[in-house]
Amino acid sequence: TVVKARFDIAPPTYNGGTLAYGDALPAVTTATRGGAVALNAGQALAVGTGNYDWTFTPDDAANYETETGTISLTVVKARFDIAQPAYNGGTLAYGDALPAVTTATRGGAVTLDAGQTLAVGTGDYDWTFTPDDADNYETEMGKISLTVEKARLDIAPPTYEGGTLTFGDELPTITTTTATKGGTLALDAEQTLTAGTKDYDWTFTPEDQDNYETEMGKISLTVEKAEQTIPEDTAFTAALHNDVTRVEVTDLGQGYEYMWSTQGSAGEWQDGTLFEGLAADTAYIFHARLKETDNRKASIPIYAFRTTTPNAEETFVFSDGTITGLTALGGTLTALTIPETIGDVKVTAIGDGAFYGCTGLAGSLTIPGGVVSVGASAFEGCAGFTGSLDISGGVESIGNYAFKGCAGFEGSLTISDGVKEIGDGAFEGCGGFTGNLTIPGSVESIGAGAFTGCRGFTGSLTIQSGVVSIGNYAFISCAGFKGLLTIPAGVKTIGRSAFWGCSGFTGELIIPNGVESIGAYAFYQCGGLNGLLSVPGSVTSIGASAFRECRGLANIMVAAVAVPSLGSDAFRDTNNCGIYVPAELVADYKNASGWSAYANRIYATS
Repeated sequence: TVVKARFDIAPPTYNGGTLAYGDALPAVTTATRGGAVALNAGQALAVGTGNYDWTFTPDDAANYETETGTISLTVVKARFDIAQPAYNGGTLAYGDALPAVTTATRGGAVTLDAGQTLAVGTGDYDWTFTPDDADNYETEMGKISLTVEKARLDIAPPTYEGGTLTFGDELPTITTTTATKGGTLALDAEQTLTAGTKDYDWTFTPEDQDNYETEMGKISLTVEKAEQTIPEDTAFTAALHNDVTRVEVTDLGQGYEYMWSTQGSAGEWQDGTLFEGLAADTAYIFHARLKETDNRKASIPIYAFRTTTPNAEETFVFSDGTITGLTALGGTLTALTIPETIGDVKVTAIGDGAFYGCTGLAGSLTIPGGVVSVGASAFEGCAGFTGSLDISGGVESIGNYAFKGCAGFEGSLTISDGVKEIGDGAFEGCGGFTGNLTIPGSVESIGAGAFTGCRGFTGSLTIQSGVVSIGNYAFISCAGFKGLLTIPAGVKTIGRSAFWGCSGFTGELIIPNGVESIGAYAFYQCGGLNGLLSVPGSVTSIGASAFRECRGLANIMVAAVAVPSLGSDAFRDTNNCGIYVPAELVADYKNASGWSAYANRIYATS
């Protein structure tokens, strides 16, 4: 019996790559020829190092035995090809727990590795895939990119717990009950408090600004209006404006308003400083205050008191003691009171033309004691004045035409001692004066036409010693004077027509020694003279018609030792009375020019 031969099989080997769980049975080889070696079917690779059965099948199976044995193989765990994990949840924020991530790969679970914390920003985080069959599959690891935002603090609504807030205050401190991670809460600095209830922006700034968001919101605050105060040194006055129904107050500038009040009534607040339609001669209080605004209360008012009766400053144009006229307001007056002082300044003069043509003025006129001079035409044409006129006190000069045309005066005229000059036409046309007239001894000159047309005087004319000249037309047509006319010693000239028409003078007329000239028509028509006319030796000229129509003269005595010049008709219509001259000069007088017309009336003084 012959049995099949046996091969001495060289041990099979595996020369391929790494074997892993799940791989197919690999091919093995042997150095022995004449057949083929293969792992026995039905075996599966198991993780680890183990023996696997093989069979050598000879090419000549009829003569050779099939050989078997084992081979040691090492098998590693299989690897998953993990699909990249993803995070599909909501926004991640600092402080959140590690989130769940997912992968499309099945057969295990993927998670972020414990021990990691989320950091603000975009960064990589480690993950691990743990297979369900951990015996046969490797655990896989990798990284996933996640974006983490700063954490948000849930701020409880802030509140303000302080006192009353007022416009102009600094922004207040506010608080919140939120247990924060640390930070500061404050109103935004660029805001200012304004009156009313409004929303204001606040900001919470965390200490850890790297990981926490700055929070913002609004808080409602109520702010009161602030008080306003007018500066203590603010000057506020009220003055009449052109008439007694209008008052203008001081313009204090932008932001002020004004109001009037009086007993029992008040006006409305207004922006303008002019008040119209007020009652005359009424006491008013004028108010000024800072107006209420969006953020400020109206101030406490300041006051100015004013009556609608004009004061001196508002009535007169006045400078350096002299009244030079009426203001527009003064021009509305119907009565005139000249004050002793205006402001703190004494009234010392009534200027030229100060009240010229003020025909609307009526009633009495008083010149205060401090006035030294009454200027030219000061009251000319003021025909409405009535009553007497007393020029007393300190007046020294009465200007030209000062009272010309003041025909309404109807009482006495008193010119006090101290007046030195009565100007030309000073009282011309003042026909209403009555009674006596005394020219005081302080007067040095009576101006031309000073009393022209003062027909109303009904008493005596007394010219006291001190007068040097009696101007032309000084008393023309003053027919109402009665009694003796006495020309005082010291007079040097009697002007042209000085007493023309003064027909009321009676008795003798003594021209005092010292008079040098008697003007033309000086005593024309003084028909009431009914005594002696005495012409002193000092006279050097007698004007034409000087004594014409002095029909009541009894005699004319001329004492001049040098024949005075004599104008034509000087003694015409003088009752053909005798003209007595120094005996030694009779012939000279009879032959002298002008005198010769009266030769048959010239006689020697006995």
